[in-house]
Amino acid sequence: MWRREQGLLVPAGNPLGITGPGDLAGRVVARREVGAGTRVLLDQLLVASDVAPHDVAGPELHSHLEIALAVAAGIADVGLGLRVGITELRLEFVPLTWESHDIALGRAALGAVQPLVAALHDPTVRDSILALGGYDLGRAGGVEAVHP
Repeated sequence: MWRREQGLLVPAGNPLGITGPGDLAGRVVARREVGAGTRVLLDQLLVASDVAPHDVAGPELHSHLEIALAVAAGIADVGLGLRVGITELRLEFVPLTWESHDIALGRAALGAVQPLVAALHDPTVRDSILALGGYDLGRAGGVEAVHP
């Protein structure tokens, strides 16, 4: 369907100079709840940066918006979240990775997804999604056959 950009949300001016996951030790980090995909990503990024995930503390929240609001309100120093929507909260974004979002369906179910595929080809819909920022629609609306 599309790709979305994930990165570190920091207050305007990035007062702590956070440049990546390696800077999160000792910081209050707003995190998604255990089991959420963004939490898994954060833990993977921390391990790859030689930071033990259990050494990172902060509130566990249930949405990307809650993460952004926690940083904007000063409840957390930083959080992993989406680029989309942070401008209104006066946050800055430290880009880390792009995530692909795909739908896997059996051939018999392809008819049910046709309205979504059509919408992803509609220029107005595409422009609206791209205006949000942090989304890549380069492959959006494509249908690929996968053979076992």
